[in-house]
Amino acid sequence: SASPNFERLAAFAVLGALFCLVYPRHIVLVCMVVLGSAVLLEIAQQLTPDRHGRIHDAIIKMTGGALGIVAGRAILYFPRAHRWFPN
Repeated sequence: SASPNFERLAAFAVLGALFCLVYPRHIVLVCMVVLGSAVLLEIAQQLTPDRHGRIHDAIIKMTGGALGIVAGRAILYFPRAHRWFPN
């Protein structure tokens, strides 16, 4: 079984890459949605007594999201990728 930190990182990397590929012309909005959702999820956990949001978890999620966005941009950069994900 993968560690919870790796699962968080991987989930947000996939999220970041998919948003980047689906909305290639809206990179600022993509960054706001992906990175903002990481922070908001941790803040929302403070509202329930049985959960605890942690800065460390938010940083892991934001790192995964950023890596996914960078990977999505890299995919879009290569000419062959434009066949599948047009700008």
